[in-house]
Amino acid sequence: IYIKDLTYIISKIIFKNYTGIINLVTGQGITFMKIAQEFKKLNKNINIITTRRNQKMPHNGYRLFNNINIKKLFPNLKFKSFSNNLKQIVQEYNEKNKSS
Repeated sequence: IYIKDLTYIISKIIFKNYTGIINLVTGQGITFMKIAQEFKKLNKNINIITTRRNQKMPHNGYRLFNNINIKKLFPNLKFKSFSNNLKQIVQEYNEKNKSS
C-alpha cells in the first residue's frame, strides 16, 4: 500500500471514529520478482539475480489479506498500482536530488 493512500485512509478512519479491526491493504498481491522487475524498468542498470528456493513456498506463494472492511468503509476508494506508485516515488526522489 502506498504511504499517501495509507495516511489518507488512517485520517479518514480517525475522523469517522471507526472502531473495529481493519486491514490496511489493497487486496492486490505482488511478488518479489515483480517488484524487482518494476525497479528494473526504471533503471536499466539493475541486474536481477535469482536463486533457487531451498524450502517449500509458504502459503503456496500467494497470500492476500482481507480488505472487505476497508471496501465497506470507503466504497469509492481506488488504489493506484504498485508500478504507478513506484514511478511517482522515483520521480519525486529524482526531483529532490537533482542538484545533489
